[in-house]
Amino acid sequence: MSTAGAATGAEDRPALRALLNGLWFVFSGLWLAVLYALAGVIACLLVVTFRWGLASFRLAAYVLWPMAYAPAPLPEDEAGPPWYDPRNLLWLLAGGVWIILAHVVLGLVFAATLIAFFFASEHFKLLPVVVRPRAWTITRDI
Repeated sequence: MSTAGAATGAEDRPALRALLNGLWFVFSGLWLAVLYALAGVIACLLVVTFRWGLASFRLAAYVLWPMAYAPAPLPEDEAGPPWYDPRNLLWLLAGGVWIILAHVVLGLVFAATLIAFFFASEHFKLLPVVVRPRAWTITRDI
């Protein structure tokens, strides 16, 4: 079970999950999806990081409506190169740094409001996924 279900009980209540997804879409999801898509285009244009671009597009779809899904680590033999691989570093320079910065800033803003602390935890949960996007997959959480 992901943080989404544990923190809100949303897996039992589809109306609550829809409300949370709608609020997430307005306050974070749309802007993050655009940022992920832009980073994906840049990564695909660099050719060497094409697979990271595809992973970025997958994550762009996830951040639009995340409450029914959860990132899950892949087995190490399927996870791609380690974080210090030059292609991972190129991914971070091409777009990962800006996405990390967006998640940190939005997470701190939501944490400061206290009422949206749940959204802050979602932002911080995505940080390791951004650092090494090929090492994660998105799974259904219900």
